[in-house]
Amino acid sequence: MAFTFYTATILPSKHVLDDLTHLIDIAEKHDKASTLPSARLTEDMRPFSSQIHLAAQAIERLLCRLHHREHIPVEDTIATYDDMRARIASVHAELDAVDEEAINRAGNEVAPTVLTPTMTVEMSGADFAMGASMPNIFFHLSIAYAILRKEGVELGKWNYIQPFMQYQLAKAS
Repeated sequence: MAFTFYTATILPSKHVLDDLTHLIDIAEKHDKASTLPSARLTEDMRPFSSQIHLAAQAIERLLCRLHHREHIPVEDTIATYDDMRARIASVHAELDAVDEEAINRAGNEVAPTVLTPTMTVEMSGADFAMGASMPNIFFHLSIAYAILRKEGVELGKWNYIQPFMQYQLAKAS
C-alpha cells in the first residue's frame, strides 16, 4: 500500500477507534469496572468516558474539514461502556464510508478552517490534519490509557500499540 494522505489520517483514526475499543474491553473486565467511566487523570481533566467522546469528535471534525462541511458537535452524553462502543461504531462507520481518492485530494485543498470558536484560518487539509486533528486524536487516546493505568488496570505498551499493528500482523501470519 502506498503512503498517502488517506493512510496518514484515516487509517490511524480507525486504529485509534480500535485501540479505544480494546481499552474499553479491558476496563469492563476490571474489578473497578463500574467506576472507570467516570475516572479522571486529575480533577481538572475530563473522565475516561469523555476521552472516548473527544477522540471521536476530533475524528469527526477532521472528516468535516476534509469534506468541507460544518462540524456540528455532538453532546457528550456517554456514561456506559455500551455508550462508548456505540459512539466508536458510529464514527468508524463514517470512516469506512469515505472515498480514499477524495480524502487524498482534500489534503492539498486550502479552505477556511475553524480552529476555535473565535479563530478561523485559511489552511490546507493536511495542515489541519497534521497540526491539529491527529495530535488531538492521539492525545485523547493517550489520556484514556493513562486514566486506566492510574486506576490500576494492568496495561502495557503492547496494549496501546497492538491495535495499530493488527493489519500488519494479520498479513504476516
